[in-house]
Amino acid sequence: MNESLQHVRVLELTRSVAGSYAGGLLAMNGATVHKIVALPADASPFTCAQKKLHETDELMTILLQPFDVVLMDSATDMHTQQFVKRAQKTALHCFLQIGNALEATEEMLQADHGWASLTGKSDDDALIIGGAPASVVIGAHTAFLIGVALYEEIRTPLTIYSEEILVSALEGAATQYVHKRAERRRNGNRHQGLIPMFITKAQQDFIFIGAPTAEKWELLARWAEVENDAYNTDDGRAKNRQVIEQQLAAWARPQLADELFFVGQAFRLPFAKVQTPEQVRACPQLQERGYFKRRIPWKERVLTVQAPVHKPMRKLRILDLTSMWAGPYCSRLFADLGAEVIKIEAPHRPDGIRKEQGSFAPFFQELNRNKKAITLNLQQQEDKVQFEELVRTADILIENFSPRVMENFGYTAAALHAVNPSLHITSLSAFGQTGDYKDYVGYGPTLEAMGGLASITGYGETPWLPGFSVSDFAAGIFGAVATMFALYSAKTRGTVKRIDVSQYEVAVTMLGNALYERAPKQRSLSASSVKTVCGRLVENRTKRGAFFYECAELPEELHEAPTLGAHNTLYKRGETV
Repeated sequence: MNESLQHVRVLELTRSVAGSYAGGLLAMNGATVHKIVALPADASPFTCAQKKLHETDELMTILLQPFDVVLMDSATDMHTQQFVKRAQKTALHCFLQIGNALEATEEMLQADHGWASLTGKSDDDALIIGGAPASVVIGAHTAFLIGVALYEEIRTPLTIYSEEILVSALEGAATQYVHKRAERRRNGNRHQGLIPMFITKAQQDFIFIGAPTAEKWELLARWAEVENDAYNTDDGRAKNRQVIEQQLAAWARPQLADELFFVGQAFRLPFAKVQTPEQVRACPQLQERGYFKRRIPWKERVLTVQAPVHKPMRKLRILDLTSMWAGPYCSRLFADLGAEVIKIEAPHRPDGIRKEQGSFAPFFQELNRNKKAITLNLQQQEDKVQFEELVRTADILIENFSPRVMENFGYTAAALHAVNPSLHITSLSAFGQTGDYKDYVGYGPTLEAMGGLASITGYGETPWLPGFSVSDFAAGIFGAVATMFALYSAKTRGTVKRIDVSQYEVAVTMLGNALYERAPKQRSLSASSVKTVCGRLVENRTKRGAFFYECAELPEELHEAPTLGAHNTLYKRGETV
């Protein structure tokens, strides 16, 4: 068990899975969590394994103890809320607004917030993504904000809105609608835009085949002997998607899924075995990294212990070496809260999410608002000197390269700490920084296939990909949670930490109780019973705008995402203090 929240005392009165998972995350990171259990079903091993459980008639006695945090959700009746507030006047009171919490099932959350409208066949029922991904991401966001409040010593009541969290998971689809009035629909058993990225049958099991870039397609086309000049461009592959998938399916059918996975990864193609929960439990990568002992999707290592230190959030400097979705979302959560987040991009290889629209790409705007931006080529000595100057004055560095990339730049954790012994380092990678799979590559669908989500999503025997890369979104918030807890530990215990987030482990975590069920059920809903992305988006954004929380002591400011290298003049002329 991690000990970042050691000595934090939490009283939990939630009934929703999401609220209980938030309390579980606090407990798994060292907090002492006392949960009031109304019914035995509220005490799931997935959410309550490390809590102290009490029956409802013990509440009066429990309230005689002092608590740092009181966590409630919509199932907590108004009388109890008011009574607990009077009894715990000095605690942080965190309230999770999740509709009718007793009816906030995974099916309802996904159907009512646009998720189900993206998953499945276009001409069939909408699918519910297997496991508990909606509940998990709500719980993780709740735990993150509690960590922020503890760090900032906030005692003003904190309200968290589950609807805004679930809609923000659809930022790619949502921004597409807002800027182009183009609504994304269910697109079958494949990635929405990258081709080829789909699941097909191998000799015995299913395999996820991925070659999302021109370079990777060239490798796969030669290997599978499906070379064709018509397929050499993104547009060409899009126009010929059906034929390409048929050719690759025929090529994969007589081969073993294990062989395709290992050879594909040797070519640095984001292939994945489609694993069932049973196969996930036996996975050597998870065993080697000790996931089943931690039950959280990150490892952490104490690099040094110093005198406890605390900087207000607005005084924190974060170096953001991330791209695409998971990493930028992680760092943006801190930027929204007032931290100085400096996005660092290579001038010859900017963030791929910009695409041809540059800084005006809608999804880039969503993921990189409130940040500064500079360009540095870490293969050039002059820029390495400038980078190290920034490292000296930074509090946190966040990166989502493959593990070997930072090492190739010459910036291992040891090298970075030689420059700044107080620097927290957060790495988000596909399979983590350790283990036999550490150098394997993966996109969201790779990890959702590998992590068991696809195997318990579908209409029958065929596993099915989620309609959006939910593991990317979830990896971002888990990276933020781990980093926030590390900051709190630095404040209270003086520890400086190396955080190692595995997106594979994130996908496994979202299985919830399904990880240990013998035969997890696939779930579907009539298309007429689910809300679309645009419907839920328009309804929600008129309520809360861009933020998923309400607290008088937390900022709610919005600044546009920066253009490439927009702040070079500021940071490259030596103004780094």
